Amino acid sequence: MSITVYTENGHQIQLSIELGHGGEGTIYASPLDKLDCAKIYSKPLSRENQRKLQLMLQNPPSDPTYAAGKHHSISWPNALLYGHANRSQLVGFMMPKIDTRFFRKVMFSLDPADRTRSLGGGFNWKYLFTTAFNIVSSVAA
Repeated sequence: MSITVYTENGHQIQLSIELGHGGEGTIYASPLDKLDCAKIYSKPLSRENQRKLQLMLQNPPSDPTYAAGKHHSISWPNALLYGHANRSQLVGFMMPKIDTRFFRKVMFSLDPADRTRSLGGGFNWKYLFTTAFNIVSSVAA
């Protein structure tokens, strides 16, 4: 399924490659930049959530992983997307795509059975420390 959205300046974007979906909406590959993706909400956003997204866009955190290794560890809105060219309906946002070659979902680290199944017991306390450090760095940013 394909969806048409519009940028802040009214440019049309056709989103057609779905990367995933969850409780809030669907993630699509960006046709403009392979390092970005778009989150499109499945339900209309409240005024409060629209304001939150605008504030997030205006106040991005620093991403030390990007500065050091040129891959994003924080997926933060970098552009708002609208359902109409006149920007009357905020439907989602663009954000950096997280490279899963470098990052795994944090839940993977919490379950010893998942760690053993995926890494054959090679996930030791050093990896747990690194995971904790990454979580703390993201929250601090």
